Amino acid sequence: MDQNQKKPLSAEELAAVDKAMAEFANTPQKRKKSAVRKPVLQIPTLVRNLLIAAVLLILTVTLLVLVLGGGTEEPPPTPPETTLPSEMNETLTDGTEQPTEVPVPPDTQPIDPTESTPPYVPPTEPPTGPPTEPPTEPPTEPLPEPPVVVPEGTPVSSEELAHLQELFDSYSVYASMSRYSFTDPTTIGLQALTAADIRPDSDVTLTEQEENYLASISEAYLYLDVCILPKHEAEAILQQYYGLRLEDVPSAKDAVFWARTNCYYFIEEAYANDLNVTHAVTLPGGNIWVRYVDNFSGRIGQMVLSQTGEYHILSNTYSYPDN
Repeated sequence: MDQNQKKPLSAEELAAVDKAMAEFANTPQKRKKSAVRKPVLQIPTLVRNLLIAAVLLILTVTLLVLVLGGGTEEPPPTPPETTLPSEMNETLTDGTEQPTEVPVPPDTQPIDPTESTPPYVPPTEPPTGPPTEPPTEPPTEPLPEPPVVVPEGTPVSSEELAHLQELFDSYSVYASMSRYSFTDPTTIGLQALTAADIRPDSDVTLTEQEENYLASISEAYLYLDVCILPKHEAEAILQQYYGLRLEDVPSAKDAVFWARTNCYYFIEEAYANDLNVTHAVTLPGGNIWVRYVDNFSGRIGQMVLSQTGEYHILSNTYSYPDN
């Protein structure tokens, strides 16, 4: 007998199977709940594409407005509302409005009669008489200049007066000496006697040795203009304009002499002169008295010259019109 062939069930086994199937049929079975799928809202593809295109268009337009228009302008600030004091809005109990008191600035506040106030000054009444006429007297004329006092002597000729005017040129020794008052030229410093401060060739460049030497005397020589006058030129000037020698002039306070260069050194003090010679008289002794006026300052001076040689300077005095 083939081993794979199944053996038929017995009657008892068939009865047991029928019983089990009956029991299973009578037993209530739990049924699984079937998963119910909710319906999903599906948007057609064409509608969805149109919505996306509309959103992109709105974003693009907004970006262009911001870039080209510079952004939206902010509205001007709203001024704050003025709130009136509560007492100005109060009403009386009977419904009528209470009169509002407007505040008065301090400078227009009414004066309290109880406070101390300055005394009242009534306004001045206009004069009732005829108007006062201005004075008819002419204005006071300026006083005439005092007459020129000319010493006794013989007036010079017009040719000699013109020559004296040339001598008193603004860059001459005569014009320079008009700034000093003296009766003896030997009492005047060497710089004034030689007019070294106005000589055109007196302002030169100092060497390093000269700067060191002058700085050892005074540092002012390093910061101010310096005039140099060789000794032989100083002697020639003194002889030409005064008839003097260097030995006749005391040691000058306004000059520094350096034997190494044989020169005098001055600190420049230039002054402008514009002299007008008005009178010239030959005195009884032979000297010449010259009157001049400084057109810059109004200074009036008298200089006495010796006719010996080239009009040697003997003395000079000056004054101002208000003195």
